[in-house]
Amino acid sequence: MRRCPPCAASETQTATVVGFQRHATALCHSRLRRRALKLGPRYCPAAMGEPPFDAQERLALCDLFEELGADVPTLLEGWTGHDIAAHLVLRERDLIAGPCMVLPGPFQRFAERRRVRLAEKREFGWLVGRIRSGPPPGFFRIGWVRSFPSLNEFFVHQEDVRRANGLSPATP
Repeated sequence: MRRCPPCAASETQTATVVGFQRHATALCHSRLRRRALKLGPRYCPAAMGEPPFDAQERLALCDLFEELGADVPTLLEGWTGHDIAAHLVLRERDLIAGPCMVLPGPFQRFAERRRVRLAEKREFGWLVGRIRSGPPPGFFRIGWVRSFPSLNEFFVHQEDVRRANGLSPATP
């Protein structure tokens, strides 16, 4: 049986990370995990089952959505929790409208129409389930995308919901 040299995790150990399983050794050798291993030779987040930061924020936001409901107000004028959930699903799973969200003019208007249609078409629980299931295969599973844009997106939208409803800011 092969072992992960820095942490001695066996190849057969697995860690569940937001809806999918990966070998602990694969998680240990990702760029983010190699940085975490500098904390000491026995610290292995993958073997301990600790999900990445973006996954933690994703789950916290989904828990908050389920606690407060679809019609909860947000700091984004005119948007509810349902609208934010549709925005997050569209961002990760619509290969055409997702990139248009950051482009100006007609592209952004196109993405907004798709978001509104998605919010009307799908129930809030379905949207939250899609968010909770983790990023789809592809771009949003790349390490730097998970570490920066996705982490920021989930943190900011969690704070949009929390602060609009008189809840204290999230604690690490």
